[in-house]
Amino acid sequence: MNFDMRISRRFKFNEGTALEVLAEGFNVFNRTQVTNVNTTLYNQNFATNTFTFNTPFQSITETGATLFRERQIQFAVRFEF
Repeated sequence: MNFDMRISRRFKFNEGTALEVLAEGFNVFNRTQVTNVNTTLYNQNFATNTFTFNTPFQSITETGATLFRERQIQFAVRFEF
């Protein structure tokens, strides 16, 4: 589960102008997002009709490399007039 966070503070100077300072963090706890696990328990050999245990059973085969990435933090300042 990702944990994203945004903190901002707005400073008003007068009715028409304001300054906003903000910080955003994505995947704040930097957790690996598992998207695929090997679920094949046994392999069957049809020629000899035997079953063998699949050793990489329940191993992680894919992690989210495009949608869920490493921790990212960005800072911004916005002036409104």
